[in-house]
Amino acid sequence: MTGNRLAPSRLQTVISLTLRSGVLLAGSIGVCGGSLFLIGHGTEHVNFGSFAGTDSPFTSAAKVITALHSEDSAIRDLAVVQIGIFALLLTPIVRVALSVVGFALERDHTYVAITSVVLLTLLVSVLLH
Repeated sequence: MTGNRLAPSRLQTVISLTLRSGVLLAGSIGVCGGSLFLIGHGTEHVNFGSFAGTDSPFTSAAKVITALHSEDSAIRDLAVVQIGIFALLLTPIVRVALSVVGFALERDHTYVAITSVVLLTLLVSVLLH
């Protein structure tokens, strides 16, 4: 390695570690939230005979954070699960961002441009939803 340039194998190792860590973190958070929910509410009876739609408290990041501070333990536990899902969604976005940095360090301007467009598309998609 010379200067700020990462060897391709080093960059691949960093990206691989990021993907594995992100999936493990997201899975761990989801399992913890799901376990908390089942411990507190796993024996409750569910009535499948009628359906009453409600407003979901998990439709945005701000609502999930608000749900974490809820008095209702079921809402709080499901908010933890939702954070695990957010972490899982962010994992490939971080991978693309690392690819942009890697291509920039390699001075591969074509791939920097292409990967930046992909990153921008992913970010706009997540932020506008």
